[in-house]
Amino acid sequence: MSRFTGLLHVVTLLFIVCPAAADEGSGRKPDWGETDFRKFLPTLGHNFTCGLFTSDNLPPLFIGGVGTALAYNYDQSISDAVAGDSEGFGEAGQIAGGPVVMSSLIGACVIAAPFTQNDRFRAFSFTLGQAVIMDEVIYRSLKLAVDRTRPNGEDYSFPSGHAATTFMFATVVHHYYGYKLSVPAYVFAGLVSWSRVELGKHYLSDVIFGATLGYLTARTALRTQSNTASRLSFFPYAGPGSGGVVFVLSM
Repeated sequence: MSRFTGLLHVVTLLFIVCPAAADEGSGRKPDWGETDFRKFLPTLGHNFTCGLFTSDNLPPLFIGGVGTALAYNYDQSISDAVAGDSEGFGEAGQIAGGPVVMSSLIGACVIAAPFTQNDRFRAFSFTLGQAVIMDEVIYRSLKLAVDRTRPNGEDYSFPSGHAATTFMFATVVHHYYGYKLSVPAYVFAGLVSWSRVELGKHYLSDVIFGATLGYLTARTALRTQSNTASRLSFFPYAGPGSGGVVFVLSM
């Protein structure tokens, strides 16, 4: 399988998982509103306890789950075909989409935002900060819980943190800055994700679910920031001798 063909498959699947936002092309200047960074922690708490468990997240989670399950059947054959094809490409993706580069970029935005008067950049940075924390906590927790062996024999393959972080970033960029910046961001995320497969660090299903997770955390943070969260939310509960799911309808 050539790198181009493999990348095309990954990008196609990931664009299905990460559809473009529907608010493009209205011709009107968006009102980004006021962003209060003093509410960062309460907002983050809401996102973790309620924002993630909304009906809006079910369709992309289902699509991403199906894509992950389908890819799982071909993980080993794809990995055997492409792993080690281009170590230089894989190493570049590991660095460019890794925690040092991405955390530095996102951290710089969050730190600078409170000191600027640009409403869009302030809202963008606030949302990005919310999304990256959710993203990091969830994908690292899943790595520990699943403990899947990587193609190269190392631990903690599922899901791909590189795919989760880069697709989260691209999704937030798309909402605030449109296609001119998000298309390069999505291409970058696709390249980084495929580089993980070529380097033997991840299987295809790892990067598909990682991209799904990145999209979900980004959209969750965006709904909260835009005050457009679904009226129907749900969350699990557990108690002595009982457990279940609570559905809440916000009026």
